[in-house]
Amino acid sequence: MKTEHRTTAQPRRGRQPHADNTGPAPVNYSLTAILVAAKSSPPSRRQWLRLLSHLALFGLLVNLLGCGLFDSRDRPEPQPEIAPLIAPVPAPQLADDSTLLRGRLYQHYKLWKGTPYRMGGMTTRGIDCSGFVLITFKALLDVRLPRTVDEQATLGRGIAPAELRSGDLVFFQTGATLRHVGIYLERGRFMHASTRGGVMISLLADGYWRQRFWQARRIRTPQIARAVKRGSASPSPSGK
Repeated sequence: MKTEHRTTAQPRRGRQPHADNTGPAPVNYSLTAILVAAKSSPPSRRQWLRLLSHLALFGLLVNLLGCGLFDSRDRPEPQPEIAPLIAPVPAPQLADDSTLLRGRLYQHYKLWKGTPYRMGGMTTRGIDCSGFVLITFKALLDVRLPRTVDEQATLGRGIAPAELRSGDLVFFQTGATLRHVGIYLERGRFMHASTRGGVMISLLADGYWRQRFWQARRIRTPQIARAVKRGSASPSPSGK
């Protein structure tokens, strides 16, 4: 008869036998564990409150992580970019007599506005373009210019359109042998005796004049500067 030997299992060295814990079971805060526990058995009122508090805590942690609360504080904050410095554009320098002359040109224009065009005319009953320029310079500046457009086109010095100032002459080629002249005012405006509208103000940017622009000339002289500074009143047009 064989004798059965029963041996008691000895715990392995380095491991402690399992001991029952008398304290409360650890709480598993994972979302899966909470949902499984809620599905396995109907929770009581107290368990429901505990479940809701766990869900609220879980949502708070997710929200804090999404807001970057736990980002490294050592990361440098981005600095605003500095806008490049732009040097101001200097204001154009005008001659001392330019502003005064502009005002007197407008006053002179009011006296002649609407005067009809007439070839060779020199009165308010009719006047041509070169005659209007001649009378304007004589009345305002006491400077006598040549009578014809071709002669006036040789006076002073030629300038670029971007350099135009009040009192400069603007010339146009209106035909194979025809020329037209006007007096520049400001901002692309010039006054002249037009064959269609008589004495009027037109724009250099107008399609008709822009296509026929020929040249611009400045005939400033010390005599003109002295006449403008004296500020003598413009005489009334003749022929009234």
